[in-house]
Amino acid sequence: MARNTLLEFRRGTAAAWTAANPTLAAGEPGFETDTNKAKIGDGATAWNSLAYFGGGSTSPLTTKGDVWGYSTGDARIPVGSNGQVLTADSGQALGVKWASGIAGVAQLNILDSGSYTGGSFVVNTTTDATAQTVCSTAGISYDGSTNIILMAHVVAADTAAAVGSGLIFTIWEDSTDLGRFAVTRDPAATVMRVPIDIVSAKRTPSAASHTYTLKVFQTGGNGTVFGSTGGAGVNQATVLYVVQTN
Repeated sequence: MARNTLLEFRRGTAAAWTAANPTLAAGEPGFETDTNKAKIGDGATAWNSLAYFGGGSTSPLTTKGDVWGYSTGDARIPVGSNGQVLTADSGQALGVKWASGIAGVAQLNILDSGSYTGGSFVVNTTTDATAQTVCSTAGISYDGSTNIILMAHVVAADTAAAVGSGLIFTIWEDSTDLGRFAVTRDPAATVMRVPIDIVSAKRTPSAASHTYTLKVFQTGGNGTVFGSTGGAGVNQATVLYVVQTN
């Protein structure tokens, strides 16, 4: 189709408009070629004081992590320090401020894990040194300053029907035994099947790669450990988690 008339807006880069700062006639448009924004004059207000057409505004953000805030106009909320959280505060000009995390509340992050999803197996070893492995983590490198706790959940464990029998679960860091949790029975010589949950004390692994292992041995009669199936009556896995904490 033939063009009868070409209508062109006044145009230039944002920097060029700012430097010139003209006053547009009432209804006269001006276009920024590098931002695709436009302003329309009112015959009295200079360019730099005119609002963009459609209510758009230039971002006040300048630094990685900045947050866009607002009070009577758009404003920059500078990024806070590591570990801080943005908190509402009506006393602040923008209604928010950066503050330290809530004291006493643990911040948890799962770093590594291992699981046993088989049916069940009989525990027939009787010493710590020969304890049977339930599950192990994949193994990752630590920096020497990371605090962790170890959390284990055993779907279910049976002790043998013998007075004094029991199972002892241990958690290992590489070849070091970090702690034990004993499953004992009452003296009535009846089988006791229970779920097991273990939480270790907080520790800081050395700067190296470490693997964590959940092991088990028995005292005074065989016992049984269950995974996700095998008669435990539940549908979940026996797991060991390495959890980062503050």
